[in-house]
Amino acid sequence: VRIDASSNLAAIQSIVAQAKRDKRWIVLELHDVAPTLGDELSTTNAFFQSVVNYVKANNIKVVTLKEGAQLMQ
Repeated sequence: VRIDASSNLAAIQSIVAQAKRDKRWIVLELHDVAPTLGDELSTTNAFFQSVVNYVKANNIKVVTLKEGAQLMQ
């Protein structure tokens, strides 16, 4: 799931919640996190923090791609 300048927090939360219900994992893709928006692939610190807060508040386990791949073996 790409998080960029056009991302909607409610939509990201919905995707994360559905993945939790389905016991699936998703990859969050971010390219540029900064205090203000840059290009279309960027997002703000505040928006990213909102996503992190949602994940944390819902007790969702966060792993790296390597850790995720190991869990699937």
